[in-house]
Amino acid sequence: MLTWETLLGIFATAGITGTVAASAILWLSKNWISEKIKGRIKVEYDSQLEILKAKLKSESDVEVERLKSQLSIAAAERQFRFSKLHEKRADAIAEV
Repeated sequence: MLTWETLLGIFATAGITGTVAASAILWLSKNWISEKIKGRIKVEYDSQLEILKAKLKSESDVEVERLKSQLSIAAAERQFRFSKLHEKRADAIAEV
């Protein structure tokens, strides 16, 4: 026969077990959702980072080519000046 004490013990055990189970499920759910959100954020940031890296690479390639072009123009100008200088020297030597 069930007594009040036995019933209270059963209810107390069931209540404690239910509370522990609910707490464990809540903790696992919180961690799962947190990891899911972190994963999505990481994927989004990684994709944005790759886009920015590609953009930076293309911009740097364009800048390198622009600088090479400027350097080539400067070298051609210098070569032209020196060729004119040699002509003037040759003329001056010829006159002397």
